Formats: sequence, structure tokens, C-alpha cells
Amino acid sequence: GNVAAVQITTGDTRIYFQDSTGAINDGRVTSPLLSGGTYTGNAPLIPASEVLPYTPIVAITANTATYTGIRIYFLSPENVLSEYIWAPTVGYIGGPSCTECLTAQGIVVENGSPVLYAMANA
Repeated sequence: GNVAAVQITTGDTRIYFQDSTGAINDGRVTSPLLSGGTYTGNAPLIPASEVLPYTPIVAITANTATYTGIRIYFLSPENVLSEYIWAPTVGYIGGPSCTECLTAQGIVVENGSPVLYAMANA
């Protein structure tokens, strides 16, 4: 399946993947993988009811003077480009009712789109 990973400023690595139930999980590694980080397990993050089976997954992270966080992009069962956001002050937010998320824009993508790209301009 599809996997996306980001390294946050503390050195911890987050790995996002779709499990056999269809949910997207948040896996955690204590430090950079190449530095011998320890995998500490994973937990469901995005429920299967919000995720297209075999969806592409993209994760980006930023740590600037104006924004610190992680954004996870994927497709919903209705092919809506969807987003979950992590910020240190609130944790994760997302889902169909998230007004801060790209999901609220209702952008429908072509069924069967093979790749999802996310770019950040620093």
C-alpha cells in the first residue's frame, strides 16, 4: 500500500499508511530512521469511512516563524481531496466537518488518479 513519512523538528519520524481495514495509521519512530530510531508502534488516525481504498497518501511538514505542523492529504471514498492537520497546540484535526482543512473546498479528483502531489513554497 501507499506510505508517506515526515520528520518533525524534534527528530521524531511519523509514518502514515493505510492498514487492512482501510484506516490511515500514524506510526511513530523516536528519532531519524538512519540514526537508529526505535519504532514505538502506530495508532489509527483517519477512519476507514473517510478514506478511499488504496488511496495515495502525501504528508508534508513545516517549521517556520509563522507555521509549525504536519498536513496529510488523501482521497475520500467520494474522490474528494481530503486533509488532516496536526499542530502542536491542538493535535490532529480533520474530517468532513473540518473548516480549516482542504476537505471543506470539496475538490473532486478524477477516479483512478495514480499520484497525489503536495508542494510547499518555503
